[in-house]
Amino acid sequence: MAQAEGRAVTDSERADIAAMVRSSDNEAAQRLYEAIGGDAILRHLRSVCGVTVATSTPGYWSLTQITAVDAMLAQVCAPAAASCGGLG
Repeated sequence: MAQAEGRAVTDSERADIAAMVRSSDNEAAQRLYEAIGGDAILRHLRSVCGVTVATSTPGYWSLTQITAVDAMLAQVCAPAAASCGGLG
């Protein structure tokens, strides 16, 4: 989100990223999910990267589902798309 907005990652975002990755902090992950557009980002990933990400309960990142193959494709596609403005 910061890169797409042409700005640095904020201290708050950095803290949420660290908590999400290092401590499996679901609240931090939810804040980041909402900040990048919530469920809309799932639809955008599909249109830009061709992957299918579903959610059984809209609005909650923790209930999203993706296949291993689509997760790998998204990890390859998303950074490349973001660098050229495709995910912004």
